Amino acid sequence: ERFQRSADTISRCIHRISNMLVQNPFYSAHIQNPAKKTAREIGSNPKLYPYFRHAVGAINGSHIAAH
Repeated sequence: ERFQRSADTISRCIHRISNMLVQNPFYSAHIQNPAKKTAREIGSNPKLYPYFRHAVGAINGSHIAAH
């Protein structure tokens, strides 16, 4: 009601924008995936390694994988 657009129209627009964000050239120009190797602080700490050995990601504004 507020925007006077149907749910179908809003859904279609969001879908189109989402697709644009994950396709080249936008994705390759603006998204940088984190390194796949385990961080040194985790790999060298026996208390952390068992729990975080497969952790991949960066929570510093760079990238958060959502699958």
